[in-house]
Amino acid sequence: MRASGRGVGGDVGRAVGRRGCRGRRRVDGEHGQGRRDPALIGDLTLLHDVGSMLLGEGEQRPRVQLIVGNDGGGTIFDSLEVAASAPAEAFDRVQFTPQHVDLAALAAAYGWSYTRAATRAELHDALGTRVDGPSILEVPLPR
Repeated sequence: MRASGRGVGGDVGRAVGRRGCRGRRRVDGEHGQGRRDPALIGDLTLLHDVGSMLLGEGEQRPRVQLIVGNDGGGTIFDSLEVAASAPAEAFDRVQFTPQHVDLAALAAAYGWSYTRAATRAELHDALGTRVDGPSILEVPLPR
């Protein structure tokens, strides 16, 4: 698995940096005011790059919204060929990488806002809500 570009490394940093740059230059005739920049990522991707949520003292607080699909691990790996041949317990430990991180507490620790959308209606409402700074929108997913 690559740790940059596509994969589980650097996605949070790219989202924060991309929005920080857009807030400093003209975008479609605006300075980016009122615009959000969503990034759709998985729970493990967030956890692999969690340090990028730390914004330095005095730094601009970007209007980035991390929409985190949280299935409690790496469900995407269930489709690998090895999933059919490896013992389930070993596969879960090594590939699925179960996690039980409280994303609300994580967001609070970094000074980000947090919303959880467990239903389609909640997701619709959350996506229509103004974002005034960095935020996490957690969407619980089944494995």
